[in-house]
Amino acid sequence: MKLSILKLAGIVILIVGLATIFHHSRSSAPAPEPEETEQDSDVPQKRHARARTAPSPKQEYVNPTDGSTLVWIPGGTFTMGSDSDDEDEQPAHRVTVRGFWLGKTEVTNAQFARFLKALKDAGIDETRYHPSYWDEEGYNDPQQPVVGIIWRYAQAYCKWAGLRLPTEAEWEYAAAAGARQLKYPTATGEISHDLANFQGTGGKDKWEGPSPVAQFPPNPFGLYDLAGNAWEHTSSEFRPYPFKNEGQPDSEKRVLRVMRGGCWQYPAEICRTTHRHRFADHLCYDFAGFRVAKDEEATSDEPSDAETTESEQPPPKKKKRARVVEE
Repeated sequence: MKLSILKLAGIVILIVGLATIFHHSRSSAPAPEPEETEQDSDVPQKRHARARTAPSPKQEYVNPTDGSTLVWIPGGTFTMGSDSDDEDEQPAHRVTVRGFWLGKTEVTNAQFARFLKALKDAGIDETRYHPSYWDEEGYNDPQQPVVGIIWRYAQAYCKWAGLRLPTEAEWEYAAAAGARQLKYPTATGEISHDLANFQGTGGKDKWEGPSPVAQFPPNPFGLYDLAGNAWEHTSSEFRPYPFKNEGQPDSEKRVLRVMRGGCWQYPAEICRTTHRHRFADHLCYDFAGFRVAKDEEATSDEPSDAETTESEQPPPKKKKRARVVEE
């Protein structure tokens, strides 16, 4: 009897041991791979989006429509305005600008001629966009900046090219070379006739009027003629500092606008990076041109039918043969 009980106990222990080993081997074995069915293979697999790589500083982009070369300006924060210069530059305040593309040079007569031809080919009366002084000697070299255009002509050009005008904040940020805070938007931050075309002649500056673009060294961002040559239209309305949305283009309503950079007709101090020049956007001058800008991702628009109206706002403090353009 005792022998039978011992045998039975041994059998039970053996069974429990075998069950434990079997359970352990099943739980530690890797799970089998699911079989791929024909239906599974046709299901699109989710892919991870590639991280977007921002352009590098001084990287260039050639716009296919108008041939403009634009330079990548990395975003950053800088001090806009000045507490020690003109009242409309005060107060100095901190502004953050997102990265953007900016024209390496001012738009030339040759480029603007392409715009006029495109309008004509599209059946649009291009003569209404014809620059003043276009046929006058001293203003019609193909590589000179186009001048004698009102603000809305510059806007129409930009829309045709799939580009835009820079904001006032973008312009000053690029001119200051960002955190470098250059006093003058030249290669060294100083001003002389070896660095820019402004009132008078001397050094490399042999022009009594506008010079062909890129005749002087570029600023640290690789941009030419931000100081002197032609005043440059911006998209911004003229308003006292500080104001909201300084990094964003303003609407196209009729207001005083801001030009930047000085020109061949004005003295050196007007070429300061922070200097602001207000003007009525229906007036055109023989010193007013522009350069183009572009967001990192921009879309093209069709040529716009720009219109101009008269304004009671005063012209710039000093002008030469300003013409009112009526349409």
